[in-house]
Amino acid sequence: MLMFSVTDVSTYLFCPRKLYLYRVLEFEEPPSELLVLGKINHLMFDQINKMDKDIVSSIQEFDPAKIREQYRKSYFKALKDILNLQKDVINGVNLKTINIFHDSWPRFLEESELRADNVVSFIKNNNIFGKELWEKLTPKYLTEVKLQSEKLMLRGIVDRIEINEEMLFLMKSRQEILQKKEYGLATKYSSLHICY
Repeated sequence: MLMFSVTDVSTYLFCPRKLYLYRVLEFEEPPSELLVLGKINHLMFDQINKMDKDIVSSIQEFDPAKIREQYRKSYFKALKDILNLQKDVINGVNLKTINIFHDSWPRFLEESELRADNVVSFIKNNNIFGKELWEKLTPKYLTEVKLQSEKLMLRGIVDRIEINEEMLFLMKSRQEILQKKEYGLATKYSSLHICY
């Protein structure tokens, strides 16, 4: 079945010719700073999703400072590793790895704090640890989640999904959140709420 990405629809609305060049004539967009930064961001959030279960399952005691530090260290190492693996691509668009790290780290530090605070709060209320903690932890966060609708013939990526017992929260794109922050309209974790 033919599927369109949300990006394709957005591109078409902005410039139909651009969509034709890239999707029909299969021109390749040359690497740009923005594409490289986006790729690093996606790789980091993919890694965060993969690490979350291991981090939570390894917690064996209620020590909020230690839990926060474990998240911070894990995210710090993951970002360094991703930047190291992407060094050639980064250099290809004349960016500096250290600048990307300094620009990106605050966002990932905030993500680590969100998840660590969630775990600390859950342990405080439920007093469970290890694998049982992971199995019962709520809410759980998923990032960079691929979704598609055959009925709408669309596919896309949701920046963040928060899953808990009563409600599903789909986070708006970081771009929308940043725009709203400029006008003082966004909370720390802006979101859309969908009951299920």
